Amino acid sequence: MVSIDNSDERKPGALLTLHDISIRKVADALLLTSKQQLELQVACINRIQSLFIAESDRKDTFDYMLWEIIRLTSSRFGFIAEVVQDDQGTAALQMLAMSNIAWHDQEAADARDDNRQMARFSSIRGLHMEALLSGRSVIANDPGNDPRRCGLPPGHPPIESFFGMPVKERGKIVGVLGIANRPGGYDTAMEYYLEPVFASCGPIIAGFRNRRTRLADEEKLRESETRLREIAATLTEGLYMVNQYGHLTFINPMALTLLGWQEQEVLGKCAHKLFHHRHTDDFLPPDPPCSLCNAPQNNQNNFQYDEFLWRKDGSAFLASQTLSPIVRQDKIHGVVVAFRDITQLKQNEEALRQAKEEAEQASLVKSEFLSTMSHEIRTPINVVLGLTEVLLETDLTPEQHHYMTVMQRSGGALLGIINDILDFSKIEANLFQLVEHPFSPRMVVEETVGIMQIAAEQKGNVLLVKVSDDVPTTMMGDEGRIRQILINLISNAVKFTENGHILVTLACHAQQPDMLLFTVQDTGIGINLQEMEQIFNR
Repeated sequence: MVSIDNSDERKPGALLTLHDISIRKVADALLLTSKQQLELQVACINRIQSLFIAESDRKDTFDYMLWEIIRLTSSRFGFIAEVVQDDQGTAALQMLAMSNIAWHDQEAADARDDNRQMARFSSIRGLHMEALLSGRSVIANDPGNDPRRCGLPPGHPPIESFFGMPVKERGKIVGVLGIANRPGGYDTAMEYYLEPVFASCGPIIAGFRNRRTRLADEEKLRESETRLREIAATLTEGLYMVNQYGHLTFINPMALTLLGWQEQEVLGKCAHKLFHHRHTDDFLPPDPPCSLCNAPQNNQNNFQYDEFLWRKDGSAFLASQTLSPIVRQDKIHGVVVAFRDITQLKQNEEALRQAKEEAEQASLVKSEFLSTMSHEIRTPINVVLGLTEVLLETDLTPEQHHYMTVMQRSGGALLGIINDILDFSKIEANLFQLVEHPFSPRMVVEETVGIMQIAAEQKGNVLLVKVSDDVPTTMMGDEGRIRQILINLISNAVKFTENGHILVTLACHAQQPDMLLFTVQDTGIGINLQEMEQIFNR
């Protein structure tokens, strides 16, 4: 009220100004309501996040999250689902929480048994899938006539209104949250209001997914470790692992048996100090030459044959061991050592060495005996051959001359056998050598056939010889060895042939004219292919 000076009438007066404050009262009420809704929204987000931070059970967390959102929006029921991939790689919705709407008696029982948490939707139709497929919020206040609907299962309560929103984490859809049957339906204002709440759900779904993946990986790791321990427990070799500091992180039962320790006595201890500390002579410095100490710095597998390992009782044994580094990301994190007791093996090797030396000594004695006896026999044979040659120069009847000639040839063959014995002793002593001197190949063949002629005739065989005209008169080679081989081949032919033919041929090699080809053929029983392979592969 303001005073007015009325100069004319000289009477006091007042001016009244009226303001309509109803709009401000409404605005204050709306502001209060918005503030209350914001407080409810923030409180809801805080309770949801607190439950996740407390690492509550997955079911409890998402059931509570769904209950908070339904209560915040005054909806009747809803669901929270995680985006998964089906067997064909198609996106599907795996239920994390779902209102117990009790479709019918069996569904109510399933809900009580928590089987509803296993529900999965992979159909590409439906309001609940539209939010996933489109990546946008879905508002349907007349779901029965909405073209995106897919129908309801028998017994499902009617849906009067529906709101679905994709739940994202770092721009990727990780889930879908749907609510239904809010009195008055849903609008964009509700969408904006719920955006912070839904945004807080994204990290929670992703967090549980990561937690589930981590738990699955940990379970696989435990199963893998269990399998490795089971395998290591069945090994007949000792096996242990040390870290980069040489401390034992694993040891199998066989290693404990060989070393005489208990597992709790060695784990975490230095393997070098326990059973690899020195050699039996005590003269070598313990650390610098220790392969186990150096292994963490050497990125290579290392095999050692003569290592000494020490038992708990102070006794030592010889061992062979293989050291393999454990490398992850180009860095050595430890060493795996596999070892075995080779005491018995070394004893067997020593026994074998002694037996070999004894056998070599016995062979040397035998060779010396054969050499001595061969020389002793050769002397009278040479006398017989010399006298035979003298008799051949005397007056003999043709028949006597024939007999003396055969005797001379047979004596020469006997002398060849004695030489073979000497050759055998030379072979065993690694002293056998081929000699080269000029000889007549034709003469060697004809003389050898003449020596074997009587033996062949005694079995009713005809022994023939055929020498090609292109055979050189003289060649360089070991005449004695050639004669020896021919006698052996012809003797075998005579042995296995009766009343047949034996043909000895000599010709130049077709592909290598500077080489000769000696052939012995017979009509005897022959040799089957399998035995022939065994004979010539010895």
